[in-house]
Amino acid sequence: MKPIARHPEAEAEFHAEVDYYEGREEALGDRFRSAVEEAIERIRVQPTFFPLYEDTVFQECPVKRFPFTVYYVERPAYIWVVAIANQRRRPGYWLSRLRRT
Repeated sequence: MKPIARHPEAEAEFHAEVDYYEGREEALGDRFRSAVEEAIERIRVQPTFFPLYEDTVFQECPVKRFPFTVYYVERPAYIWVVAIANQRRRPGYWLSRLRRT
């Protein structure tokens, strides 16, 4: 299995959402963190299983129990997570991250 690398902005948005959910309800941030880590593990085990996002090189894996999707690109040596994005806000805002690598 390939290692996972996260775009710095994906890492920042992940931590911001953990904090947001923790502020809403005790332990909800931990449940969100676990759900995202579970999605990333599914990606690590079967990176080619998930569909492409529209007409891009990005693949998308939904996060169970939360309205989020993990967007990633499989590279030769690793899997690069480019966004952990809310499905209800600003679709595709993270697409420019591919050009900034």
